[in-house]
Amino acid sequence: MFCNQCEQTAHGTGCTDLGVCGKDPDVQSLQETLLYGLKGMAAYANHARRLGKTDDNVSAFIEEALFATMTNVNFDMESLFEMVLECGRQNLRVMQLLDEGHTEKLGSPTPTTVYEGTKAGPGILVTGHDLVDLADLLEQTQGTGVNV
Repeated sequence: MFCNQCEQTAHGTGCTDLGVCGKDPDVQSLQETLLYGLKGMAAYANHARRLGKTDDNVSAFIEEALFATMTNVNFDMESLFEMVLECGRQNLRVMQLLDEGHTEKLGSPTPTTVYEGTKAGPGILVTGHDLVDLADLLEQTQGTGVNV
């Protein structure tokens, strides 16, 4: 069976063109803002889950918000705006879970002086925020002469 929507999808237009599927720029902007927020929240939730910290409400929100953005069934600006605000609230909960997990595994954070500069020899430059991976890397390189 061939339909107009199938033809649009085949030509790469689908629900990405203005007016297709009833989208206007404000609705698309809210959907994209929500999706960007979900990407960050899902990454931090994954880190928290590795530390044994989860929240069923966060998981349910992620599913609900993905459905609202990726299926193109919700074009109501008020409900999308409210979902974007809820994404911020849920992100705070995810950061709380991550903080709890880090504190339980690594202890309470304290200010520490770190070396800034270069050192001779092999080394690994670390950027990012995954403290579990950093702790594992420090443990694996301990006594090897590799500067982390």
